[in-house]
Amino acid sequence: MTITVATDVIDRQILTDAVQGQFAQKNALIGSALTSSGAIAVEGTFPGQGKDVIGQQVEVPYFGTMPPFVNNPDGNSITPSKLGMTSELGTVARSSLAFQASRWARSTGNADPYAEAARQAEIQAIRRMEELIIESAATSPLLVDLSSAGSDVLTYDALVWALAEALGEDFVMGAALVAHPLTLAGLATQRDAAGNLQLTNAADGGVTRLFGIPVIGSGRTPKTTSIMGAVTSTGTNPVVMSITGVPLDAFKRLLVRCTLTGAYETATIQFSTDGGLHWSASLVTPAATVAMALTDTATDSLVGVNGATGLSVSFAAGGAFTDDNVWSSYTDFVTETQVYLPGAGAFWYNRAALTMKADEDILDDTTIGAMHLYGVAHTYRRRQSGHTPGVVRIRHKVKGYRGVAAA
Repeated sequence: MTITVATDVIDRQILTDAVQGQFAQKNALIGSALTSSGAIAVEGTFPGQGKDVIGQQVEVPYFGTMPPFVNNPDGNSITPSKLGMTSELGTVARSSLAFQASRWARSTGNADPYAEAARQAEIQAIRRMEELIIESAATSPLLVDLSSAGSDVLTYDALVWALAEALGEDFVMGAALVAHPLTLAGLATQRDAAGNLQLTNAADGGVTRLFGIPVIGSGRTPKTTSIMGAVTSTGTNPVVMSITGVPLDAFKRLLVRCTLTGAYETATIQFSTDGGLHWSASLVTPAATVAMALTDTATDSLVGVNGATGLSVSFAAGGAFTDDNVWSSYTDFVTETQVYLPGAGAFWYNRAALTMKADEDILDDTTIGAMHLYGVAHTYRRRQSGHTPGVVRIRHKVKGYRGVAAA
């Protein structure tokens, strides 16, 4: 007879208490420069949860800005300005995490699995909150577009002058900077006149900074203006291939190769987003001129972003495919660096709703766990104690991703 031991079963209440305790001990995002710098305020008192609140518009309150001091000579008076609570609308979103476990056992060293699950849940929640904040900040009207410039890299000087251009006389030091990892790679090579690195090294446990601003690396920075460069082809009479869509990330070189000779809807192709290091599963070619999404069907794909690319390909009519055909395109990658000012926005979420729900999958004899994050990420139209929006967006290219092969 099989005996079920205590470590095989997830106790939902213990796990829920552990998760809520993890978030109650400290403010969520406490480890992020977005909050520790004062750029984003985080509050866990949002009252809504459940599917009915998803997509609803709610008021995100904050204090209005006091007027400046003005000269008031003897015998005169000034007109008082009202200081009250202002509110802006934000959209409620639900983010969910789910896992399936065949066994819930203590790891080596007798570590508490519930505490470990709670710790990992908080890490994933922090990552998701940052993603939602970055998406909200992408709507800021303070945009400086450097993508048409000849430089591949966002430079220290370009950052400073972009802030000055966007903010004018309201120029203040940023509280946090979010940049794509490739942007940070470019910045990490830059030195000042004395040979000192412009991007400070956080190896000593400190915070990486640029222009005194704490830096966060994130692949979620906007890249909606990225495109693929011209398509070149090799092999026996290759059919003309066209690419549409926006690449989900900086795919250095897209390759598409024919793996089975034949006509449209018979021949097969594979694609790679890293120049041929990893390849997708084989896909059947579409009908002539019909667009087909480049999505890898392989389990646990190493191509694109978990198998997705954001791109589609189509093939012109009047040809056939040969297994020596190869098509190639380089990414013209454009992203944005976001600079957050103090009091730029808020993340309002329901801490009490961060419960871990679990149930048994009787077909697999496993336990399925899930938790849901309800909240609103919002960047203010005018930052607190300021006169401009709280996020400056700098659109630019990155080194070596210009839609053409290196010379």
